[in-house]
Amino acid sequence: MLVVKHKTFTDNRGDLIPIEFDQFPFIPKRLFIVKNVPQGYRRGEHAHYKTQQYLICLRGFIKVALHNGKVLDECILKEGDAILIREMMWDYQEFLTDNDVLLVVCSTKFDLNDYIGDFEEFKRMIP
Repeated sequence: MLVVKHKTFTDNRGDLIPIEFDQFPFIPKRLFIVKNVPQGYRRGEHAHYKTQQYLICLRGFIKVALHNGKVLDECILKEGDAILIREMMWDYQEFLTDNDVLLVVCSTKFDLNDYIGDFEEFKRMIP
């Protein structure tokens, strides 16, 4: 699991974290922000057939768990950290404070048929 550490520029006016679209291994089609998640709660808990996602922690600490069908890998993102989630990877995010903010950039537009919501079904799909 490779965590990308985006450079943060800080001065008396605040912080700036530049993110270039050519850093993504896909052309972004959609993005969304996840915030106001109660401390300790999880989001995600699914996989995608086609969609790749680039998760960027904008505030707080967010544990990201990735499961390839055989092995679970976890990391904690802090502000400015990011991680790529490829297709056919089960994942969840656990929000570790009550003030976390997550930006998600996606390779596809929303399609409910792209979601795999049952972990046991997901594991059966992996050779």
